Amino acid sequence: MKSFRSARALSIAVVLIAGTLACNLSAGDPTAVPSPTSPPSVPTPVTEPTTAPEPTTAPDPTDVPISPTEGSNGSAPLEILSVNGFLDTFDSWNIVGLVRNNTDRIVDSVEIEIELFDVDGNSVYVNTTFVDLFNIAPGEVTPFSYTVFEDLPEADNFVATVVGNSTTELDRVYPDVANMNMVHDDSGDTHITGEFVNNTDQPIEINSLAAATFDAAGEVLTANSYSVSIRYLNPGETGPFRISITGADTGTSEIDSFVVYTDAEFTDPLGPFGLTISDALDYVDTFDNLHLVGEVTNDGDLTLNVNLVAAIYGADGTVLDASDVSLPINSLPPGETLPYDFDFWGPLDDTSGLLNQADRYTIQVDAYWTWETTTDLHVLSTANDDNTFDDFGGEFNGQVVNDSGGAVDNITIVIYLRDLATDQVVASGYDFIFDELADGATADYTVFVDVPEGFDVNTVEYYILVVGERP
Repeated sequence: MKSFRSARALSIAVVLIAGTLACNLSAGDPTAVPSPTSPPSVPTPVTEPTTAPEPTTAPDPTDVPISPTEGSNGSAPLEILSVNGFLDTFDSWNIVGLVRNNTDRIVDSVEIEIELFDVDGNSVYVNTTFVDLFNIAPGEVTPFSYTVFEDLPEADNFVATVVGNSTTELDRVYPDVANMNMVHDDSGDTHITGEFVNNTDQPIEINSLAAATFDAAGEVLTANSYSVSIRYLNPGETGPFRISITGADTGTSEIDSFVVYTDAEFTDPLGPFGLTISDALDYVDTFDNLHLVGEVTNDGDLTLNVNLVAAIYGADGTVLDASDVSLPINSLPPGETLPYDFDFWGPLDDTSGLLNQADRYTIQVDAYWTWETTTDLHVLSTANDDNTFDDFGGEFNGQVVNDSGGAVDNITIVIYLRDLATDQVVASGYDFIFDELADGATADYTVFVDVPEGFDVNTVEYYILVVGERP
């Protein structure tokens, strides 16, 4: 392994070789949402979880649990329709199933007790979990999914029982779901991606989201709640989601179909926030992970905590993957700019050849997770800054100097690289120091920055931004 230092104290070089990256996405307008197109052929759902009739208003009081006699047609009020238990690819027990609301009230906080037994019927494990959707309207179905992380070689069978719930009210809405895709990655996990379309004239909020897979007989195989999802959509707006499901150790050959389950409601308007998102640079780092890197500028008049959601699309309009990111510093004042770096994906990072299908991307603000903040940040200095690059990326070291005039904690160190020729941010990294740092004191920092393959000392400057909060 060859290591080297930069030729200048304040600059390093990263050569970005055009045309040699594993993907070359066209941005167009990165904040624009593409028009929905017909989804590709996907497995036909075996149930319809989100086509229930409009729910009736829940009677008061809304916090009274459903009684055991409130089901319809003699069925249980909260009925477990199908269950499955399996060892996953991490050798942990997974218990999954479906629950249907057979009452005329909207329920929430539905709790499931999971109990495992050995071959002789002795209980070896018991715990509770909640179903994957927060709210279940009359007639709706939700998955539940629970992983047992304890080593239980004696486990032989299990029982899943509904043991608790409450009732609530909400103004239910059923957004369109489009451009879906299902991928089984190289590790045997399943990823279901797509996008919501707000086809109404009011803002909507996605409270929760889940998916389940089924065999040819319609029996549930695997399930999980969402990993990434847009949470707020204005009328006519579109936003992506991804649900990543840990696979069974027996593989994915039995999976015949899947269903996406949504919990959404009408909500009050949020924003606009006056944020400008730059075009992104896309590259694959030396660990074969995709990055979308750029900047966000606050052109409004509020100090904001900012969350962004990105989607990668194939040429046919299907959503290949989705990722979300909060800016490394949780307070962006008016007129200021911070880098963003989407570097944690699902199937794109773990599925051979999928990245070659990438055609374009979108990046948008998620108004649900973006809000005005009054966090008081203080800019700090650094000393003895140094950097070293090798085949795996850059390592930056130095000391944070608290010259703010008072003690600070929750310190964030952000380092980003800007191309001298284009002035574009091409890579970034950050780290935290959570301990309190007295006025005048110093603390060591180390920040790693992932870069593309083929970098060398050249024309990229680096910048360091350090902030802390008053304890």
